[in-house]
Amino acid sequence: MNVLIVEPYLTKSHEYWMNGLKEHLPYPVVCLDLPARFWKWRMHGAAITLANRLREKNWIPDCMILSDMMDVALFLALTRDIAKNCSSLLYFHESQLTYPISDYDLDSQRQFDNHYPFINYTSALSVDQVIFNSRFHHQVFFEKLEPFLRDFPDYNKDLPVKNIRQKSRVVYPGIDVSSLDRAHCSEKNSPPIILWNHRWEYDKNPEVFFEMLSRLKQQGLKFRLCILGQSFSSSPAVFNEAKEKFSDEIIQFGYEEDDQLYYRWLWRSDIVVSTAEQEFFGISILEAMYCRCFPLLPNRLVYPEHIPSGLSKLCLYENAEDFFNKAIWTMKHLEDMRSHLDNIQQRTSQYDIANCAAMMSDLIEELASKKEKGTT
Repeated sequence: MNVLIVEPYLTKSHEYWMNGLKEHLPYPVVCLDLPARFWKWRMHGAAITLANRLREKNWIPDCMILSDMMDVALFLALTRDIAKNCSSLLYFHESQLTYPISDYDLDSQRQFDNHYPFINYTSALSVDQVIFNSRFHHQVFFEKLEPFLRDFPDYNKDLPVKNIRQKSRVVYPGIDVSSLDRAHCSEKNSPPIILWNHRWEYDKNPEVFFEMLSRLKQQGLKFRLCILGQSFSSSPAVFNEAKEKFSDEIIQFGYEEDDQLYYRWLWRSDIVVSTAEQEFFGISILEAMYCRCFPLLPNRLVYPEHIPSGLSKLCLYENAEDFFNKAIWTMKHLEDMRSHLDNIQQRTSQYDIANCAAMMSDLIEELASKKEKGTT
């Protein structure tokens, strides 16, 4: 069984997923990828570039796992002669139906962007299996899809949704538990270390995070601050402002390229937070939770899916004021907080990439069996 993974938009998290599958799937795996830039051009042109690259390899896959940031229907059309008996799985890391739009996106302001969610739709129509990276993502995709299709001027009743739903499954991308374990260190900190380990971008809503920290500081509460995550030339200005404002609290500021050093920062930290407006899975949060960080997360998006039963009221906040109050409780009750860490780590261990790859392998075998029987 030869497996091809096609990743047209190789962000850090997409690379993490791709490499985890390559390591843990019990088949020969070949990967095709493109850098994570010019996302709209990737949606249009990546299919052509990557189809040409597959031809150059002179290698025939039996199964293709295709990521969502390209026109999958076009890719399948361009490779149908060399992969005519190949099964196809579309993996939705995100979808343009539900991804929040940047304030700087002029195309969106002019209502030019309906084509991109429609590419996601036709991609889903064209494959044998559709896979979402969380139950939340699966749910919100179908909540948005039917109203989106109804907005087209005619023949919109000819646009099927039911068959996409019927061939949809959830398989988490997973976290690399073995690598996290290798970096293990055990520290109890006073004052506690508060961790930010997300991309420095608008959809992660960092202003809310730093405003909460300002209020903690005004209350006289002591903490240290570890700011990780990838930054970009267009990163929000609030990060540079925070570097000066919290200079006494900051013990780490900026991206850590070495994975093991990054994981050690997770193990050293005490509280991990998110203020995200968009999160379909949340690798960085789950890694920190596995490393025994107590999570403070919004009660929306994918986050309720990850919290152990009985801890929602402690870990999930409703608004900025609730975020602030829960942060105060956590910092004033460190021992109570730490009493829940075994439960949190155990809950998070289910996302081990080895388990997730095993689920993907089962799907691949199931599709191969259907192909042999001619039932796909």
